[in-house]
Formats: sequence, structure tokens, C-alpha cells
Amino acid sequence: MGFIRKWCQLKALDLTEAENRLIDACYAGIDCKFSNGDLPSRCSNPPGDQKIRASILRYLLLGGCEEKPLPICTINLSGAYITGTLHLDQQKLKNPLVLSKCYMSGELSAIGAFIPALEASKCVLSKMTLERAVVRNDVCLDGTVFSERVCLSGARIKGQLDCENAEFNSRKNFQGPGPNAPPYAFDGQDMHVGHGFFWKHVSVPKGAVDISLAHVGVLVDDYDSWPGEGRLRLNGFRYEGLANSPKDPRGRKKWLKEGSYWNGEFFPQPYTQLAKALRELGHDADARILLEERERLLKIEARKAMQVDTDPPSRNYVAALLNDCLCGVHYLFADKLLQGLIGYGHQPFRSLIALLVLVAAAVLPAHYAYEAGDFAPNSAVIQTSLDWKEELSSSNPAKTWSDVSQAGQDWETFSPIAYGIDVVVPIINFGQTEAWAPSTTRGRWGRILWWLKWLLSTAGWIVTALGAAAITGLIRRD
Repeated sequence: MGFIRKWCQLKALDLTEAENRLIDACYAGIDCKFSNGDLPSRCSNPPGDQKIRASILRYLLLGGCEEKPLPICTINLSGAYITGTLHLDQQKLKNPLVLSKCYMSGELSAIGAFIPALEASKCVLSKMTLERAVVRNDVCLDGTVFSERVCLSGARIKGQLDCENAEFNSRKNFQGPGPNAPPYAFDGQDMHVGHGFFWKHVSVPKGAVDISLAHVGVLVDDYDSWPGEGRLRLNGFRYEGLANSPKDPRGRKKWLKEGSYWNGEFFPQPYTQLAKALRELGHDADARILLEERERLLKIEARKAMQVDTDPPSRNYVAALLNDCLCGVHYLFADKLLQGLIGYGHQPFRSLIALLVLVAAAVLPAHYAYEAGDFAPNSAVIQTSLDWKEELSSSNPAKTWSDVSQAGQDWETFSPIAYGIDVVVPIINFGQTEAWAPSTTRGRWGRILWWLKWLLSTAGWIVTALGAAAITGLIRRD
């Protein structure tokens, strides 16, 4: 049956009881309920008190005709069995559509249409396409089951998009982008939602959810509603905030990981977006955890890009060996060192822990070296003086020489803690390394400390420099 454009065409049809009731209700501006508002069961020949053809519903949504225009009202249907495809492509609907516990055998297609409002609550629909449609108010799909793809790609919804308790499925003829991409169950690429995007208690048994490049006001979701890795695409998804949604970084890491990989490619934007939203909510620590995880995954991807061809017939083993060495250096210094010391710039105060460990590594051997008599004043004048030479026969010349009433009583008093800090932290000078030096000829602890001093000083410079750079933001990337 073609489109109905005139009142006479409508009256010439053999209207069912349900269709007559719907027409009368629309012109009276009242709701229309069939079979106590219960969801009709699927059948090939629905009863006349429930059956409504999609073409008649289309006529009413478009406001009737010039001969008998329909007053602006909400087309409110409950318990109806709608047959055929509801064609609304490129149309400007005059009346909102509200469906409750209805069954629609065909597709609801409104590509490029202007819609005042759309609600399908606890319905069973086959497929819905609102590609590039403009909806002046809300779109509510609460509790509705879709057997095929729902497409909101490029749609502009000025109100809310409510998908709570809905079920989305797919068929193989709606392939996602990429050779190995799963078919779409929910396609929301580049959709814009002015207010809340509700995605709670949603079920996606088959197919993928794609909300890449979408922009919504507030995201209201839960973890269990999203499909797993390879079936969720979040790249470019933007939201102004989170409301009544979990914010713990551990749970969000799983969600981000599932949505940041598509066809084997990693997209870091979802991590950046969530970190931005958490910061605006005051969760700075959680945001830093997510940004650190983003950097960790980027380092992994960088090493993947460094890999050479592993196909034995064409592999250059010399180049492969050099490449493996380069990957190892990258893993140790550009990855794990930065992560452990400063969290890739997002955990700068982690470097303080590293400095404390280095100081402890300097304090203990300094203490043992001093007690073993393996220290000497760091002064050529003192070491050639008669007073010092007289103490060389002692088991611990430095300790004896600096005792009370001895020649060195006014010399800098040795402190293993201050000495360890002097060795490790380059920006602090307690004067210990200028006053005392380990001897490589007196004993084992002196030799150990002499070598450790070089290693610990170098490590201290590196840790301090990285920590300072992270704190001042020189290597921090948001």
C-alpha cells in the first residue's frame, strides 16, 4: 500500500477496529489503548482490535491533510500491533509519537526527519533508523527489545536519550567498519545528545555498540551494560560529566580497555576524555591513574610499531636482533623506569619514594664504613697533618680523631643519614661529602661505598630531574 496523503484515501480503506479507534482518539486528543495495554504476541494475522497499519500511523504523525488537518497532539499508542514499515524519511513530523507495549513487525525509518519527540517503552521492534534525524525533545527506548540494528548515526537529539533496560541485537547484514568488525547492534556514531545519555541495565547479546565521535551532555551508565572487547567502540566519544555512574578507576579501566581497541588498533582518546570528566568532578587522583594507564598502553603500542617482520623467509636476523635490543631498552628506560619513578609524569611524588630508597641504600653502607674505620677527612691538609698521622695506628682513625678533646673535635661531625642525603639528592648540601670521604685502602666497606657513591649519585640526579620535571609539568601530558 502506498502513502496516504488525503482524507478520502484514508476513509476508502477497509479500516480495522483499532485503526478507527486510533483516528478518533487522535482527533479528540486522547490516548489510545488496546487490549488493556498489554504487549501483543507475535503472529502472522493480528486481531483487528490491535492491528494498525504503519501507513495510517504515518498519516497521523504528519498531521493529516489540508482537507482535514489533525490538531497538534501526542500520538499515544498502548498495546497495538503495528504492521509494515513506518516510512518517515526526510519528513517533518507535526506530532510526537509515544508507543507503550507495542509490537512493530517492520522497520521504523526516519532518516533525516524532524521529530518533536519519540518514545518506545517496553515495546518489541525489529529495526529503527534515525540517521541524521533531528529530535526536538527526548528519545526514550526504555525496556524496548530490538531484533536488528538501531541506528542513530548523525542524529541530533536536543533532549535526553534513554536506553535503560533496553535490549539491542544485530544481524550479519549490518557489518561494522573493518574486515573483522562485528555487525552493529547500536550505531550512535556522531550522534549529539543535548542532555543525559542513559545506558543502564542494557543487554547486548549480539553485535557491537559504536558511539565513536558521539557527544552527549551527561553519561549515566553501569559497567555490565556495555559489551566486551571487540564489540565496543568509544573513540571520539565525548561527554560533559558523569551522573549516577561508577567512577572507580579500576572498573573504568576495564570499560576503557574494551572500548579503546577496534580491529586491533588502540585509540587513547577514551582515557583522556574520562580523565577530563573526573577532574572536573574533583577526582584528580582517579584521573591521574587513568592517564598513567593510557601512557602504559601507548608504550606497548610504540613497541609493537618497532617490531620487524617475523616471517622466517624474509626476516633479517641481524636487524631483528638489533630491534629486539632496542625494544628492550625502550621497555626498561622509556617505559618501566618512567612508570616506576613518576607514573609517566602523572604521579610525580612517586619519585620521593625512589629517593628515600636510594638514601637508605647510601645510609647503611656509610654507617658500616664509618664504624669499620673506612672513612677519612676529605682534606689533603688534614691527611698530611701530624695529628691525623698519629691516629692512623688506631682501628678507627676518623672516629678517634674527631672525638671530644681531640684535634678534629671541631670538624664536621659525621652523620650517615646526612651523608646519604648528600650523596643522593643533588639539590641538598649538608656538607658531609665535602668533609668526609670513604677510603678504598682501609677495608671492604670503604671500597663498597666508594663505588656505590658514583652509582647512587647518578641515580639521584636522574630521579630528582625526572621528579622535578613531572612536578613542574615539563613531561606531563594531559
